[in-house]
Amino acid sequence: MRYTLGNIVLEARQLPDGRWRCTYDDGGRKHLTYANQDKMRRAMESLARRLQDGGEMRQISEREWRQYQAYKAQDHSARIEDVAERFLARQRLKSRRSERTLHETTAAVGRLVAYFEGRRMAGIDAAEVDGWIHLDPAHAPLTRHHRRALCVQFWSFARDQELIPYSRTAAEKTAEINVVPGQPEILTPDHMATVLSEVREDWLPYVLLAGFAGIRHQEIRPDRHSHKDPLRWEDIGTDYIRIRAETSKGRRGRPRIIPIQPNLAAWLRSIGPHVGLVVPGKSAFTAGESTRLATRLGLARWPHNCLRHSYGTYRMAICRDAGRVSDEMGNGISDIRRHYDRVALPEDGQLYWSIMPDPARAESKRQSSPTG
Repeated sequence: MRYTLGNIVLEARQLPDGRWRCTYDDGGRKHLTYANQDKMRRAMESLARRLQDGGEMRQISEREWRQYQAYKAQDHSARIEDVAERFLARQRLKSRRSERTLHETTAAVGRLVAYFEGRRMAGIDAAEVDGWIHLDPAHAPLTRHHRRALCVQFWSFARDQELIPYSRTAAEKTAEINVVPGQPEILTPDHMATVLSEVREDWLPYVLLAGFAGIRHQEIRPDRHSHKDPLRWEDIGTDYIRIRAETSKGRRGRPRIIPIQPNLAAWLRSIGPHVGLVVPGKSAFTAGESTRLATRLGLARWPHNCLRHSYGTYRMAICRDAGRVSDEMGNGISDIRRHYDRVALPEDGQLYWSIMPDPARAESKRQSSPTG
């Protein structure tokens, strides 16, 4: 939308949120913003009359014109380091950001800033942003998808803060990364039986609660960046496991109640009562014990999040109730259906949920204990 009065020309553009904005120079860069187009037009008419009444017409020299054009050609946008500092400060103010998410975002922004060190934001084009997104060809499509999403968020922040010109950003001009969702990695019933027979005693509760109750790794044993309270033996009852809000990593940290399946109840009875943290200590399952177990299973690596995925898959194979499994796992119903529905046969589910403790192992453990 444009309004012209003599030598005064004002233009207004519509913002993504539907509002109208007019940018003009009156001893500095200023804005008019209105939600209604008619109000914006009337405001532009009034502004044009004021600017015309207060303005002075004079001829400028050719030298002044060249200086003005040279100034306009310069890039006056913010440097990427300054934008990163403000961007991360805004991320820290978001109440739902966990310490782990903030740590990962800070690391990713640090890599982005190091790649474009010293550059001004408006001077970075879409081809250069795309080059950073595809910097490592070995990265999986999902990783490149996350890198592009970060760039879009980062450049959009700079635009909203008026640190770069208001236009389609370089990140938005890059091609979207097509991510084909794959099936979650799970353990077969035979694999799970082998894992339970081979796992170290101090990691047995972790395998049982992740594989037969679907409890997240971050809920059983949060990492050092998390402020969550780990799962405790006091949270485990006779028939149910209570995931407190202080422990839950589910949707918005909501508490959950997970029913204890008959085979899990038998396993918990076999290892006896405990108090305190379910998995104490600082050793990481994924860094040590999982590698040893993968070797015993004949696998090149430990399948990612396979215990929780196995729970969801075999639970759906038996009960076929996505709503119930959603409540137990703390995921959305659509996620449960997409990842776990009709992945395993009911017969496989029966085998998985019939894995019971070995009486000989339990007896050996009792005899080796100080009170046995």
